[in-house]
Amino acid sequence: MRDPEELEAAGGPAHGEIAPATNVGAVHLTVADLERSLAFYDRVFGMEKLGREDGRATLGAAGRELLVLVEEPGAGSAAGHTGLYHFALLVPERPDLAGWLAHAARERVALTGLSDHFVSEAIYLNDPDGHGIEIYWDRPRAGWEGRVADRMTTLPLDVQDLMGELPGEPASPYGGLPAGPVMGHVHLKVASIPETIAFYRDVLGF
Repeated sequence: MRDPEELEAAGGPAHGEIAPATNVGAVHLTVADLERSLAFYDRVFGMEKLGREDGRATLGAAGRELLVLVEEPGAGSAAGHTGLYHFALLVPERPDLAGWLAHAARERVALTGLSDHFVSEAIYLNDPDGHGIEIYWDRPRAGWEGRVADRMTTLPLDVQDLMGELPGEPASPYGGLPAGPVMGHVHLKVASIPETIAFYRDVLGF
């Protein structure tokens, strides 16, 4: 990486920049028991097993990689440590989120939160290793663009209204995540926000 003063002298940016089309790929997680984690992600999300070898497995939906699980027997819980706060699975439509919540209720999946953020509706839970998970959908950009700074919030999710997206009891068991889910974002727990900003902005170019 070129020195910032050198770049400025040359008329270029002081910080590197990531290409606008960059997006989040598969998230890699350390797990203590691979079989336990595979069973969890199958039961809770119906994820496809896209590959497995040498203590690691790749999971996804509709052929898209979303997670890579790496087994380290005896690994401690992720709770209470810096690092991953949660990864967030973005589903395409509101009925997709409603369908997943209905499935979670039938399976008695333990949830840690249900929130309305104005820009999105989100449901939160943890996996067996304490990794935080968010599953959410984004409201159409036209409804919130330019208003995020003063309107983004955390309110209780209107579950009754969300479930109104469903026609009634499904005729068949949950079929897994719909076609089109992506890894929407990743939130991190850090020891120092200024130092972390300096790394991601000045070194990586965010």
